[in-house]
Amino acid sequence: MLLSGSWFVGLALFASALYLLGRRLGRCRPVIVNSAMLLSILAVGAAAALRFRPVLLHQVLPLDVSVWIDGLVALFPWMLLVGLLATAESTTSLRQASPLMLVLGLVYFLFGGIWMVLPTIHVGEAEQRSTAGIIMQNRHDTCAPASAANALRMMGIPASEERMCPVVMAKPSRGSSLARTAYGLRSYIAKHDMKLSLMDLTADEAASIATRERPALIVIRSAMTADHMVVLLGKTDDGYVLIANSSPGEHGGVPALPASLGYGYEIFSLEDFARLYRRGAIIFEDL
Repeated sequence: MLLSGSWFVGLALFASALYLLGRRLGRCRPVIVNSAMLLSILAVGAAAALRFRPVLLHQVLPLDVSVWIDGLVALFPWMLLVGLLATAESTTSLRQASPLMLVLGLVYFLFGGIWMVLPTIHVGEAEQRSTAGIIMQNRHDTCAPASAANALRMMGIPASEERMCPVVMAKPSRGSSLARTAYGLRSYIAKHDMKLSLMDLTADEAASIATRERPALIVIRSAMTADHMVVLLGKTDDGYVLIANSSPGEHGGVPALPASLGYGYEIFSLEDFARLYRRGAIIFEDL
């Protein structure tokens, strides 16, 4: 909690410093102002594009750093741009919009970073499992700890939804992310002679790598407002994609028949899976 709170304050100060820098640059020569604006706009666009390839950020930067700015990357060039618009002579007509843009930056920061100062979820209820042994999440915001626990148990590593909540930094109403889950699980599985990789994979690549003995953790689009983490178990013999879902039945999957696997398992055609899959996967390997 101390570490995440320090990052929250540090990022807020860094964003503020960029805004002040923008105001200062806005008083410079037009060539400097125009160059800074162009770079800021390009950087905001590039950060927005990470939505489609979110794992790329964690491959460019060390996970120990990138996990704290995940979802906030666009904030920093945005604040520089707002500062420039507030003072540059060439943006007089836009100057009145800069206070609103500043407020939007603050809202964006709070939405993306408030998890750092929220308490960790505590699951006080008894663990629920399906007849097939799949852990069912107790809350709408615990799909990450429940899925992490399901994946680890399939590999013979003791885990529970409650134990995984602090490991993956699951926060009330915010849950956790693929990056936070990878960040927290690294040291946890190292004790069991395993390692993980956060990889940028297509739907077919992820489904081809994962197996029931070495599952992967992925995020899929949800019928709810937030995305949903599940355990990817690879392809069936007839080419369908198999997942273990801690909250089954909400994503268009076809529940596997109890006679074969049981409640908590779902299958998708590769096409349907690709439509739901948010690019990126946590892959587990032996050390």
